[in-house]
Amino acid sequence: MNEVYSIKGRTGKQCRERWHNHINPHLIQGRVSFKEEALIFEGLRQYGTKWAEIARNLPGRTDNIIKNHFYSILRKQFRRIKKRFKIDIPDSAIVNLKDLAEFLTKYNIPISEVDNVNIKNEINYIMDKSNVLLNLTLEETDLKSKE
Repeated sequence: MNEVYSIKGRTGKQCRERWHNHINPHLIQGRVSFKEEALIFEGLRQYGTKWAEIARNLPGRTDNIIKNHFYSILRKQFRRIKKRFKIDIPDSAIVNLKDLAEFLTKYNIPISEVDNVNIKNEINYIMDKSNVLLNLTLEETDLKSKE
């Protein structure tokens, strides 16, 4: 394999990945802007965690950059809230936005404590959506009990 790529210690796949995620001059290195972050959250609503699909809307950013940014801001937000309210649970307890929304509800932490605007909007969306589903379930239960 070394003869083909003449790079000692790297396979062709490693070279391609390194180009795609690090060396390509069209990549945008550095901080993700607020506008890009908003597009990431918009993509999350539309595609879920299909990072490659979301990356198509952000030229110059790879799926890996987007995924790492999302999970890093989620962890930072969770750590800030834990520290502020002196709650001792492991960082691994929060894996996604739904977990963060449930954490806030469980510990009666107001959404206003969330610093990141995009995360705050998504948590509001998740909570509104779950309240609608809860109300629909309660209405169905009421209708069945009346029959």
